[in-house]
Amino acid sequence: MTLDTTLTQLSEQIDHDLRVLIDQQAAYVADFSGYFFGWLDQSFQPTSQVQRGKRLRPILTLLICQAISGDTQRAMPLALAIELIHNYSLIHDDIADRDEERRGRPTVWKLVGDGLAINTGSVLYTLAYQVITTLDAPAERILEVHKKMVQTSIRLSEGQHWDITYERSLKVDEGMYLNMIEGKTAALLEFAAWGGAFLATEEEAVIDAYRRFGLHLGLAFQIRDDALSIWGDSKVTGKPPFSDLRNKKKSLPVTYAFSRLEGEALSRFQALYVNVEQHMTEGEIQEALRLLEQVGAQGYTQQLADFHTSAALRALDAADQHSPAQAGLQALAQQLLGRVS
Repeated sequence: MTLDTTLTQLSEQIDHDLRVLIDQQAAYVADFSGYFFGWLDQSFQPTSQVQRGKRLRPILTLLICQAISGDTQRAMPLALAIELIHNYSLIHDDIADRDEERRGRPTVWKLVGDGLAINTGSVLYTLAYQVITTLDAPAERILEVHKKMVQTSIRLSEGQHWDITYERSLKVDEGMYLNMIEGKTAALLEFAAWGGAFLATEEEAVIDAYRRFGLHLGLAFQIRDDALSIWGDSKVTGKPPFSDLRNKKKSLPVTYAFSRLEGEALSRFQALYVNVEQHMTEGEIQEALRLLEQVGAQGYTQQLADFHTSAALRALDAADQHSPAQAGLQALAQQLLGRVS
C-alpha cells in the first residue's frame, strides 16, 4: 500500500468518525463545522470540490500507534480529539487575526459572523474532551492522556497569547519566537506523537522518542510555513500572498531581520511594524521583502528548518520500530518537511 493510499484511508476514516460525533453530540453546529472541515460548501451543501485540511496531527497519532502495536483503532478517539482541538484553534485564530480566507474560501467568521464562529470553535474544543472518555484503555492511562491534553491546550493558548502580543512589540527575538511556536504549533504535534505511542506501549524510551519527533517536526513545520507565508505560492498555501507580512506577524524571518538590520535600514523596518492596526500596503510589503533579502532572512529560515528536520528524523530513528507504519512515518516526515516533492 502506498503512502498516499494510507493517508487517504486514514483521513477518510477520521472525517467519517468526526461527522458522526458532531451529528450525534452537537448537530446545531454541524453546518458551520462541516463547512470548516471542508465537507460542505458555502450554502452548506455536500461537496468534494474544496481543499481540505491534511488531518496531519490525527494521522500522526494513528500511524505511531500502528507502528508500535499494529493497531490504529485504540488511538482513534485521541486522534479525533486532536483534530477537534486543532480546528477549534484555527477558527478562533482566524477571528483574532481577522483573516478573511482559509484554503481559498471565506473563513467561518466571515461567512456567519464572529459570534457563531466563536461558539462553533468552543463546541469543537468541548467535544475533544468528551471523546477521549471513550478510549479503550485503563482509567489511569485515560487520566494521563487527559492531563497531557490540558497541558497542551494551555500551551496552545500561551502560544496564541504571545503571537498576538508580539504584534505590538518591536523587541521580539528568536528565543521569544521559538517559545511562541512551541506552544502555537509544536505542542499539539508533540502531544499527537506522544499520545499515539503512549496508547501503544509502556516503554518510556520509545514514548519519549516519538514525543521528541513530534516536537521537532512541529518546529520544522512552522518555520517552513513561515517561509512559505512570505515566499510561497498562494495557490499552494491557500493563503493570500504575503499574508504574514500583510498582517505584520513576527515570524522567524522578521525576528531575524530585527536582529541583523542596522541604522537607517533597521529604523525603516521597524517603522513598517509600528502601526499594527493597519495592514501593510503593497508598497510596504515590497520594501519589507527587500530588507529581508538584505540580511539573508530566507536562507537563515531554511537553515533553522533543516536543523529541526534533522532532529525530528533522528528521534524517529531512535524509536527503533520496524514496520510498514514506521516506514510510512519516515516517508510522511520527509514529505512534510520538503525533503521530497
